[in-house]
Amino acid sequence: MKAWVAVAVAAALMSPQANPQTAESIAAHITRGMHRAEMAGRNVFTDLPVEEPAPATPRTVRVTRPPANVEAWRPLVAAYFPAGLVNDALAVIACESTGNPKARNPSGASGLWQFMPATWDWVAGNTGSPSFDEDGPYDPEWATINAAWLWQHGGPQHWTCWRMQQ
Repeated sequence: MKAWVAVAVAAALMSPQANPQTAESIAAHITRGMHRAEMAGRNVFTDLPVEEPAPATPRTVRVTRPPANVEAWRPLVAAYFPAGLVNDALAVIACESTGNPKARNPSGASGLWQFMPATWDWVAGNTGSPSFDEDGPYDPEWATINAAWLWQHGGPQHWTCWRMQQ
């Protein structure tokens, strides 16, 4: 029995109307309520979401040899990324869009590099690329230029796939 249940049962037993059946009933009620709350991802003491434990082993999505449809982007990526980062950049493309420059995610991320609209427009203000609304992320060269700029100004952690690899 959890400590908080034991405290509740002890308090119930100290009441003037205490009897063993009441105490058992209160303990069962509290336990069921706590179990339902925990199953719903709630902490009944604070009514805040219960933090999920970190996974024991991070998922690895890095590819050692990109698929052919991703490998096709190597010359373009090599034109804008330092040689030592080309394979890492291709791994991000493989994970984010599987090499499809017209990829669209329900979250709003679009293009070869899966840029979100606000991120694209922020980067475009620094690179001179077309806006998100002008289908900028669907142009593989502009997308790669913006990805290289973003990588240079903050690293690869801007991409969900990269963060999952680490």
